[in-house]
Amino acid sequence: MPCKKTPFFPDPDFSAYASLGNPRAPYTIFLKKDSKGKYIVVNTHRGKYDSADDVMNDIRDCLYCDPKTSN
Repeated sequence: MPCKKTPFFPDPDFSAYASLGNPRAPYTIFLKKDSKGKYIVVNTHRGKYDSADDVMNDIRDCLYCDPKTSN
């Protein structure tokens, strides 16, 4: 399954967060290590989840995400 391949980086002054429009909490970011050991963002979710099934579906999608096939 293809996934979003975005580098993960610290944001101590919240400038990246501000560039996203200061999304309301919760803002869930799913990370996965690539073959070089770097963390990449494979999925995000803005706002609260409506059900546990929705959370589990996102987690399942991330588990099957293959960073090598992503752009």
